[in-house]
Amino acid sequence: MIDCFDAEIMERVGAAPRLLLFLDYDGTLADFAPTPDHVLPDPELVDLLQRLVDLPHIRVAIISGRRLAHIQRLVPVAGILLAGTYGVELQLPDGASHHRLSYDEVRPPLAQVKASWSELLQGRKGFYLEDKGWAVAIHAKDADPAE
Repeated sequence: MIDCFDAEIMERVGAAPRLLLFLDYDGTLADFAPTPDHVLPDPELVDLLQRLVDLPHIRVAIISGRRLAHIQRLVPVAGILLAGTYGVELQLPDGASHHRLSYDEVRPPLAQVKASWSELLQGRKGFYLEDKGWAVAIHAKDADPAE
């Protein structure tokens, strides 16, 4: 069994007829990093998730703001529902992929937002503008709180 949980939690998990785990990646399964590109696959996490997926009464879903392709590299475990870019990109447990929006329709307005935000952040320290393809995000955890 999974050795990172205490006995009471494992007893309750084992007694549940069905358990659905909806997990975020950054800040839940992995520590926050200086930028999203600094996170690498964690073999212990991959092993833990594989053991959870192998239990017949547990279903695992990972929902993330990261691109689906990045989550797939970080969590190479079959049988998990992966939701990338806040659920716009989906990989079902059977491996089938779906996009909830058309990339060709979403991208032109996002390119305008990215250009505007890039200009807004020019010369400001501690900000990181991330282009996720399907979304654009400003990370400000290292910015001066007054900003």
